[in-house]
Amino acid sequence: MLKKAFAAFLATGVFMLQASLTIFAAESDFTSANNPVTVTKAADGAYTVTVSNPYFAGETITAAVIREGEDPSVLKTDPSKVLYVNEATADGEGSATFQFFPREKVPFYVAVGSSRPMSYTEGGATTSYIKASVKTYTVTVSSGANGTVIPGGTTTVEENGSFTLTATPNQGYELDKILVNGADTPANNEGKVTITVTRDTVIEVSFKAAAALPPEITLPAEVAFQSADKTQSITFG
Repeated sequence: MLKKAFAAFLATGVFMLQASLTIFAAESDFTSANNPVTVTKAADGAYTVTVSNPYFAGETITAAVIREGEDPSVLKTDPSKVLYVNEATADGEGSATFQFFPREKVPFYVAVGSSRPMSYTEGGATTSYIKASVKTYTVTVSSGANGTVIPGGTTTVEENGSFTLTATPNQGYELDKILVNGADTPANNEGKVTITVTRDTVIEVSFKAAAALPPEITLPAEVAFQSADKTQSITFG
């Protein structure tokens, strides 16, 4: 049955997910800005693809997770490059949901096809599919003087992905604060902080002069102590 769905999938056209959910009623409405497909990633690493548009009501929907850089034709020519594929019948409102864990942790896109012909438009050109990525957020790190922070600058992280920062003070300084979206976040003994990214995030790191150590006390080579009544004495050295 899946082979038959793959054939229909490739013959009738493919479009890929991008942007947020909006309901439209005709195939000509499908564009990169108005896409009836969403993808989310849970904290446990599971991805959920949701298709929702009256255009698909009662139709067979096929969702395929394919390695980045590969064409959807690999469904027929090289299934080893397909990280997940399944089909479902959309309900009366045109909704269908797929959940998956990719077989490999490699860059991928999700291609969604229907047993009903459709077109997909991006940048004024109509194609049978469009490349898109899973929802991501940015983590922007800034730091003051007297230490180093790795990584610095801006990093793109998938939704619910983890981000680890390491702050190392220069000699004579120590870590002052790590603020994650304004909230003081303690680091471990190695100066590391790991967060789960659920929105665009700003991290600010500051360092301060290390607290001065108490002065060293130097004793003479030999020290003698005697009791008050001078009957007992102890000598160190």
